[in-house]
Amino acid sequence: MNIERIKNLIRAFYPFAKTKLGFEEPVKIRYITNDMANSQDPFGKTAYYNPEQKSVTLFILNRHPKDILRSFAHELTHHAQHCRGDISQEVSTQEGYAQNDPHMREMEKEAYMEGGMLVRDWTDTLEEREREMLLENEDKQHKEVEKTKKTLRDNEEVNDMFEDRRNRLNKKLMDKFIKPTKKEGNIG
Repeated sequence: MNIERIKNLIRAFYPFAKTKLGFEEPVKIRYITNDMANSQDPFGKTAYYNPEQKSVTLFILNRHPKDILRSFAHELTHHAQHCRGDISQEVSTQEGYAQNDPHMREMEKEAYMEGGMLVRDWTDTLEEREREMLLENEDKQHKEVEKTKKTLRDNEEVNDMFEDRRNRLNKKLMDKFIKPTKKEGNIG
């Protein structure tokens, strides 16, 4: 999975969702890219919203990008609910909360409906050229990332080469100019 692809889609989608949901406070986004156990669990986490930190955490390993967008939209809806005062920081999200708490049941209904429809509306309104631009930007960024990685690897190799040469030169200088001396009483 290309994390840059996901980030590009999220960046492109976020302003649309923010406008449609009507919130002003920005949300922080965390990407979980390496939770293999969760990705293999059919009942694993897909995302969650933390009202205290105003953050969305997305589990993205082995998931389709559009599915990740839907999870993001769902959690953004919870952020909008929090911003308008419908969800407090003290709300319980223990197992069964959506079945046992009538208010939170309504919050979940809204998040499922609004989140799914936001993604649908956004993808339906994207013009072909905008889709192409998203993919072109992704390709450019991917190439830039790969170019930077190669440059860093090349720099590391050059640094290793120079370090090796410095060490050999230093040893030669030490051997030539610093003669070991024997002092009485020393063992050596």
